[in-house]
Amino acid sequence: MAAAAYDVPLLALKGINANLNFPNSALSFHIPKSTSAGDIRAAVVTSEYRQGSASEVQELGEPRHHPT
Repeated sequence: MAAAAYDVPLLALKGINANLNFPNSALSFHIPKSTSAGDIRAAVVTSEYRQGSASEVQELGEPRHHPT
């Protein structure tokens, strides 16, 4: 899902002219409130939850540490 997570900030910063990895999923991405890093990070996390990858991200968007 890293490629999909890349699309959210790319779309926020470049707009409709962005060359997305998953252009057909663009409408399902969460739109950031602004182009600030914090708002884009929050949008990535929200989009990941919507796409079913919630187990891989925490509230702050950092990878979870799984016990080994």
